[in-house]
Amino acid sequence: MTQPSNLDQSNRPHQGNTGAEERERDLRVAELVHRSMIPANERRGDIEVVCDFRPSIGVGGDYASVHFQDERHVVVGICDVSGHGVASALLANRVNSFVLSQAPHVSHPCQLVEALNDFVFHTFHDTGLYLTFFSLFIDLSQNTVVGTGCGHPPVLHFSQQTERIARLASDNQPIGLFEDFSRTCSILKTPFLPGDRLVLYTDGITESTAPDGSDLGADQLERYVAEFAHRPLEEFARNIRRRVEQFRGGLPGDDDELLLALAHLTPEN
Repeated sequence: MTQPSNLDQSNRPHQGNTGAEERERDLRVAELVHRSMIPANERRGDIEVVCDFRPSIGVGGDYASVHFQDERHVVVGICDVSGHGVASALLANRVNSFVLSQAPHVSHPCQLVEALNDFVFHTFHDTGLYLTFFSLFIDLSQNTVVGTGCGHPPVLHFSQQTERIARLASDNQPIGLFEDFSRTCSILKTPFLPGDRLVLYTDGITESTAPDGSDLGADQLERYVAEFAHRPLEEFARNIRRRVEQFRGGLPGDDDELLLALAHLTPEN
């Protein structure tokens, strides 16, 4: 393809570039593309969203999406593709596109995961890649959340009314392993009231390793959520990140890490 004459020359490969330099540049671009899929921190209506993403090697297989069907109905998804690196990031990118194409039209999380499983199985089965996934449908007009998880870590739901944290279990098979999915889809439904929070995450967080070799685990993450549950949402996510890094003794993680927090705002917020 002929390049435009006014293209910024600094972005064009130089004749003397080595293959390693070009691969490094391509990885930087891939990282930017992957990060562009991650939801931005925002407030919209009665929902606040904060997302923290830390890939282990610049690109990875973690992604999340938040789609507002309207001001009262929100479709949330989180994904963790098997493996690391460019192949996983490419599949995560394709999953992101598919989910966002479906989100405006679906009315139930099982519709979404069944369609996603069909797409991934028939398109990528020969690659050996698969993914875990959790989908939540938030209905602010009813103050409820309906969800289904597919091999993914449970969602943590902090209830301001009870001051307790519930785990929303992930009872379905991972996406892309088997062709038949429709008979296995199980769902959960719970109140989602003003002041409540939902925390979705990938297993890179709970599998963080301390210097003594112990894993962080879901129980410890739950304690962090409880510790900071009444802080502003960005501070809440930032403090959880700090606690995870302290647990690792300041060492980098071995896996991609993504944490997505959503708050149902109260009038005083």
